[in-house]
Amino acid sequence: MLSTEYPKTTICLYTSLCILYISVFTFLIFGIIYLIEDYELAKQCKQSNLWIYVLVSLILSCFNVNFKTNDEKSKGLASIINLILIAIINLSLSIWGGLELFQYSHSCTDLYQSHLWIIGLISFILQLILCAICFISPFILLCFISVHENNQETIIQNDIHV
Repeated sequence: MLSTEYPKTTICLYTSLCILYISVFTFLIFGIIYLIEDYELAKQCKQSNLWIYVLVSLILSCFNVNFKTNDEKSKGLASIINLILIAIINLSLSIWGGLELFQYSHSCTDLYQSHLWIIGLISFILQLILCAICFISPFILLCFISVHENNQETIIQNDIHV
């Protein structure tokens, strides 16, 4: 469904979404490959759970927490709850990942220099970015909802006075 009003904008949006999906799919494929390749290396390092962290990060990156509601008034609240839950999950994973990457995996030189560590670092950075976006977005949504409700009340009041 391309918009006839803004076709270039719509094409740009769809192209960006395709690039994003291809990037995520490529990241997941390489993550799985490096989990398989570096399994024995991670098994030798008893001090670190980096392999498990990367596995959990890859699995949870495929799922999205989503509350749905049929009530028009609570759709904004459901969106805010979704964002907060996603932020909490990513914050928890990034704390765990930070500990694994920067504290526990340094005890094993081979693990620290592996592709698994790089995939773990990329997961950690993406989780921090997503966490920041999810913590900021509810405030923006609340502002938007309050402005929208105020505009609706103003329109109703103007209709009454006319």
